[in-house]
Amino acid sequence: MAKKILTRIAFLILFSFLVALDSPVKAACDSSGCNEQGSAFNSCSGTCSDRCWNDVTQYIGGVVVDISDCDSIGGCSAGKCCILWQHWTPECGDCCWSGGGGGCGDPGQPEPLSFSSITSTSVRVSWPAVNWGFENAHGCSEPPDAGIGCGSGNRGYVGKICSGDYCSDGGTLVDTLSCTTNRYWDISGLNSSTNYYVYIWSINTCTCDTRKKDTFATLVCPAVSSPANLASVCPVPGSNASLTWNEVAGASYYHLRVNDTQNNWNGSCSSPNPGDFCADVQSTACSGGSCTYSFTSDLDHDYTWWLDSRNDCGSLSALTVGSPFHCQAIGTITGSVYDSCSCTGTENSPPGWGVMSGFEGGGTCDGSAGCDALACCDIHGNNYVFTEAEYGNYTIFITPPLGWYSICGQSQNITLDSPLAPVADFYFCREPGSWWQAVGASVHAETSVSSQIPSTAADKSLILNGLDGYHGILSYRSGVLPDLGTGGGQVSVGGEEAGSSYLDIDYDYSWWLEHLEDEPKDLSFSGGSLPHPGGEAIYKTSGGPLNISGNVGANEKLVILHDGNININSDIQVINSGFLLVIASGQITIDPSVEFVQGIFIAQNINVPTAGSEDDPVLYFSGSLIAWGDISLDRDRGLAGAVNPPMTFTFRPDFMANAPNFIKMVFYDWQQISG
Repeated sequence: MAKKILTRIAFLILFSFLVALDSPVKAACDSSGCNEQGSAFNSCSGTCSDRCWNDVTQYIGGVVVDISDCDSIGGCSAGKCCILWQHWTPECGDCCWSGGGGGCGDPGQPEPLSFSSITSTSVRVSWPAVNWGFENAHGCSEPPDAGIGCGSGNRGYVGKICSGDYCSDGGTLVDTLSCTTNRYWDISGLNSSTNYYVYIWSINTCTCDTRKKDTFATLVCPAVSSPANLASVCPVPGSNASLTWNEVAGASYYHLRVNDTQNNWNGSCSSPNPGDFCADVQSTACSGGSCTYSFTSDLDHDYTWWLDSRNDCGSLSALTVGSPFHCQAIGTITGSVYDSCSCTGTENSPPGWGVMSGFEGGGTCDGSAGCDALACCDIHGNNYVFTEAEYGNYTIFITPPLGWYSICGQSQNITLDSPLAPVADFYFCREPGSWWQAVGASVHAETSVSSQIPSTAADKSLILNGLDGYHGILSYRSGVLPDLGTGGGQVSVGGEEAGSSYLDIDYDYSWWLEHLEDEPKDLSFSGGSLPHPGGEAIYKTSGGPLNISGNVGANEKLVILHDGNININSDIQVINSGFLLVIASGQITIDPSVEFVQGIFIAQNINVPTAGSEDDPVLYFSGSLIAWGDISLDRDRGLAGAVNPPMTFTFRPDFMANAPNFIKMVFYDWQQISG
């Protein structure tokens, strides 16, 4: 009979595992110890100095046979082998098959068998390495082994699997394991809820007897625990969500379901609603006791999620539900603020001022100024950046400082639905610094009249009421419309204005020189402080620019006729009972430093320039200005002139009453041309 070492296993897929052992029948003496001490290979002669059999206590119920028992029989001749029978007496017996001589030992049993990678249709059976015993190349040939042996001169493992019962007891052969040196067998094609019996033999080439161990097994798929410590994060800008949970021992993978709450979960992994999905997350995604799954998320969407643990044999845990999470959509709103009165371009340098505010919640801004619930920031240069803004609708508005106003609107509605919103640019026009108002007077223009009254003016009327509660009218040639700016300026409270095609004569220097030719004239005045004649006087001068300044005293009535230009370099004031008329053939210029000018001034052109530093003092003019060419009013106070004008022209009706008789006779309608 061929000697084989057999382990026979039976198991039922998806159930528990039990083991039972057969009793041994006999064991062969392992003569390798003798030969290892130098005895002849084929005669097994000599004295054994080691134990004479392999693992004797494993097979003989704990009875230890003294090694002298082996010595008692001496060596075995060719064709014989040392055998220990069940009566424990060693003897040289015949080989179980042809061949010959020498000692040999049985291999160890392949046990215990273990099972892994269990599914409902497959299993892996594995076992530890065995002690192959002594093998003599000149000893017995391979025993017969029902066609599943390892061939002459080889050793290895063979196996069978049967269903329904042991193979020897009528079980149905399912599969066989051909001779292999591997210590595992992957068996597939099995059916759930079926009893299976597995046999594993260890075979060497000189075995003369068969040992077998029958093992019955019933297998169950091990349970797995539910995942714990679920957490989610969806960092800005909300396009990549990451889910984590604790690794579960024995889990092969995790079945994950994610629901985008914009659509209801329909319970299907094969055809989920848009945004929903399922994923089997393999255990390879776990490291250091934690598992991670990331996916591309939709901005500004809310998600719910849940998962369970599973193994290869089909066990699954109870569901664990993670906390809902929101993928916060974050974007940036940018823009520029331009010093422009045309709503386009960058024709002027940026103002570098203002506050930008956005509704709809949080966010940060460069140089945050803090505006309670609003997100605000100071504008640096001409740019603003509004960052970390959640997706939504915003109203961006600019609050300009005094002296600036919007041509195209101070606010814009912006929809932030991508990381970068459409650029929101703003255009502001500087409130003109050179604007003026008349008080209680009438204003007439032959060509044009302009005062860029700002939106911030305390009173937006060109002509204000005088102390008596009355105001004059605005008259102009037909077709000449007044330009009062874009800040909401008006003519007056009553709005009296009229266009006319009437052309009167020019009451200029030549006209006055002719009509005053019979009046006595003083030629001694050459400029500087005004003279004090103590009564009425006409001063006639000519030549280079005439510089005048000073005051007109009580009951003094002065007329100055100058053929040339006149410069007013300091204040001129006229007492209520006094009178001053200044007539120039050229231009009258009022120095930017002058604050008070009183009297009646007639010239070809009248110029009120600016020093250019936007900090000119206010000019308070009382009387009348008459120019037959142009009146240029350029006094500029910068932003300080946003509320009150840099130039105020107030009508003085007392000049009509105080005028000398020679003036009253020729110039009879002061109100019509004053201002």
